[in-house]
Amino acid sequence: MPLPKLSPLQSRLAASLIASIMLVLIYFAFMSPHFAYAADVDSIRPEDHNHERLLGRPILDLEFEELELREPTYEAQFVGVDRGIIGRATTEPIPLTNNGMQLTNIPQGQLVSYMFSNTSLWGPLSPVKSSLPSQITLNGKIKRGLDEMGSLEDDEEEEDIEDEDQLKLRPRQSNSGNQRLLYITVTACNQPTSNTTTDPPPQLQLYVSTSQDNITPGPGQNPQAEITLDEGYAIYQLNATGNVYIGVYGENVNTTYTGVWNAQIAASIDEPYHYYWNSTDPNLFLVDSDSNSALLYTDPLIPDSSNETLAEAWMDMSPPFDVFVSDASDNSIMGLQKSYCGLQTKAQISTSRPGQTSSDIAMRMTDIGNGSLPKQQFYITGLSPGKTYSIALVMNGTTASGNSAVGAGGQVFKMTSFTTLSSMSPSLMFKTSS
Repeated sequence: MPLPKLSPLQSRLAASLIASIMLVLIYFAFMSPHFAYAADVDSIRPEDHNHERLLGRPILDLEFEELELREPTYEAQFVGVDRGIIGRATTEPIPLTNNGMQLTNIPQGQLVSYMFSNTSLWGPLSPVKSSLPSQITLNGKIKRGLDEMGSLEDDEEEEDIEDEDQLKLRPRQSNSGNQRLLYITVTACNQPTSNTTTDPPPQLQLYVSTSQDNITPGPGQNPQAEITLDEGYAIYQLNATGNVYIGVYGENVNTTYTGVWNAQIAASIDEPYHYYWNSTDPNLFLVDSDSNSALLYTDPLIPDSSNETLAEAWMDMSPPFDVFVSDASDNSIMGLQKSYCGLQTKAQISTSRPGQTSSDIAMRMTDIGNGSLPKQQFYITGLSPGKTYSIALVMNGTTASGNSAVGAGGQVFKMTSFTTLSSMSPSLMFKTSS
């Protein structure tokens, strides 16, 4: 049927009504849940620091001038990587922690860098655990040895000290509270070898800096301290206030020697991690020998017998010392005589090397001779007639406390020697305490 004809007033009213209905429909359409979620997403999602960047226009829409002037809001940082692949190549120092030893290969002509941070410097001191009943004595004097920098690690009240003109007291820790005594030690475990000479290669060099102007100390740098290892060992101690930067360098001698150095480095705010007893007393002497064996004693381990309880404690404990023994004509230990890990690697006879025949060395505590004071004895067999042997008394620092503990790098006493008889003779009896 035909539509009714509307008057002008009715037409305007109908158009207004239709427009209102359309507006209502559009309103409800935009209030649907899907549109609501899209509009309110920023108010309910977790904070995302990169989200604002996503709301901006694409980076490719920016003008070049805007790219150059815009401040970056985020820059990734990765440990051991310089600023991206377009930056200069650098070697970041290896971090050292308190008593945390690093074992490193050092190629000839190269420097390996380390850093002991301010955080580690001012960290808590570690407990010093000793498995010994008392401090060690040498020739009746309580000593803990003399480090390579001339620092006495003894009872500093002791006045009767042998070779006193050669000794200096170690630097005291500052009482101001803004300095802390730090020990840095390096030992060479292996070194380059040569087929053309029996001389050992040059010693490694230790460099130490506390300056931000020299964070990779090494040859030709400044300011820094420079210490050359002596027979495979070096110690440096300083009163530090913040980051300490360290470098270990191996001289380039590959025209004569081949191979690399292998070294241990450690820093400690407690005590030296590695230790060499810089004393004229080797704390070991020959009692008797025949053509294929030798009997040796340590010095008495207490100064007198007045403390019977202490003497019994020493006698009842497991033998604390080891020895490293080599034919004196064997050059493999040359340059490593003061390094525990070096002797452990190169000595021909050792009580602590995996796979070493245990029957080569027998040891026990004894109180025979010399005032019936406790001492340790070593009975070494399998030797050759008429041979001179080099021997060093040592102490393994990891026995009770593991590799990351105070003094875990071991202790070495001055090397001495003995000679077996040339003619065949009856074997020695392994002497025991009475």
